[in-house]
Amino acid sequence: MIMEIQLVSSMYQGLYISIAFALFALLCATGNIIQAILAAFTIGLVIINVMAFVAYNKWQLGSAECVSIVVCVGFAVDYVVHLASHYVHSEFEDRENRMRDSLREMGISILSGAITTILATVTLFICVLMLFSKFAIFVIMTTLFSVAYSLGFFSALCLAIGPTGT
Repeated sequence: MIMEIQLVSSMYQGLYISIAFALFALLCATGNIIQAILAAFTIGLVIINVMAFVAYNKWQLGSAECVSIVVCVGFAVDYVVHLASHYVHSEFEDRENRMRDSLREMGISILSGAITTILATVTLFICVLMLFSKFAIFVIMTTLFSVAYSLGFFSALCLAIGPTGT
């Protein structure tokens, strides 16, 4: 019982640290604190959905699951950081044109990256060890949630309250 509590505690600590580093990376990439916070919030929602998927499947939180959840923060950052950076560095000043430009320029790259990540991860299902199969499910779910949230939620968030001007 104590070991499980320590695992969950370590997982949360790892999540806080990795999301803090992601926020720092987003701040460096965008140079805009508002955009970095919006992107970090989106990443947090992706991780919450992945954790809800774990709970829905009634998986026990072992060491593999705890490590996988923390590692998935890195996968969740990938797509939203490209949109956030392109949004901030867009030549347009208003939200609608910035988001349209970002989706036009980065949307296909995001979808292509997600497809190749999923196709590469599918090969892990060949492995005999359950650890690799579960990690594959984590990566695929994180990728799917990340694409949906970055192209859907984050885009809508930027249209509603994203930074404008220079």
